Amino acid sequence: MPVLALILGIFSGILLGLTGGGGSIVTIPIFIYLLHYSYHSATTVSLIVVGSSALIGAYLKRKDIEYLTGGFFVVCGIVLTPLGILGSRYFSPHLLMLSIAVLMVIVGVVMLKGGSGSETDRKNFFKIAIVAGVTGALTGLFGVGGGFLIVPGLILFAGLSPKKAVSTSLFVIFLISLVTLTQKLGSSSIPWGVTLIFLCAMIIGMVVGSLVSKKIKERSVKKIFAIFVLILGVIQIIINII
Repeated sequence: MPVLALILGIFSGILLGLTGGGGSIVTIPIFIYLLHYSYHSATTVSLIVVGSSALIGAYLKRKDIEYLTGGFFVVCGIVLTPLGILGSRYFSPHLLMLSIAVLMVIVGVVMLKGGSGSETDRKNFFKIAIVAGVTGALTGLFGVGGGFLIVPGLILFAGLSPKKAVSTSLFVIFLISLVTLTQKLGSSSIPWGVTLIFLCAMIIGMVVGSLVSKKIKERSVKKIFAIFVLILGVIQIIINII
């Protein structure tokens, strides 16, 4: 299991560093289906490893972070995080996983049909606040960092280029994960041995993904993100239906 955690951790980190999202929607299924964590342990551990990796990624990409926009996103997001945590107690893990998979497919399709992703000065703070609130609620509900919503939200409504959206997303993921984790920690048991191996591996993958992302074109980053989220969403739907 330690070797498997090492390999999967590096893979998850590369995806997060490359796309600015997808960390938790990859790690949660990994923890549940491959490392055999309970749902609640998986979501808590996911916040730990994804939040920590996002912090490293945000530092590496700090020159491309839009701190004002990211800070606004965080403030709006954490307001609804407690509501999501409360709601998670009333839904089955199976339903939660299926719901997040459907949402991933929708986001992937919207991103593929979106514009070119070039940076603009136009910002719709009302829509940013809505996306941020939904992200915060979903972070509490599903235990995901929300990068698969944050990145398209920043591109479509904050006018950020894909690379700036990815960098800012990592900054937002770290802060929202940290806030959510303080409210969830202690509610479930954590197998620290495997978790720490996965965390170290994911940080390594994050560094690799961040370095690779600097050599990829803006439009390619957006397309990779959209296709990745769409495919993973479809796979999750199939797994949960079967």
